[in-house]
Amino acid sequence: MRGFYAKLRSLKRNPFLYEIIPEALDLGVTCRHALFKSHRIIYTVAGRQITVLRVIHAARLLRESMLEDW
Repeated sequence: MRGFYAKLRSLKRNPFLYEIIPEALDLGVTCRHALFKSHRIIYTVAGRQITVLRVIHAARLLRESMLEDW
């Protein structure tokens, strides 16, 4: 877990370091993802606020239904 929290802290320091997710254009959103081991941390950046939307297995593609709560 220590490595996971370190990855989250890196989002705070450099939120634009990680790429926009490949399926973002298809979904009409601007989400980024940071990889941690076999997982993707899906997040957005709005000003100085970073919101983690989902943590999913890296093999899965993000679907629109995964963002319905957001």
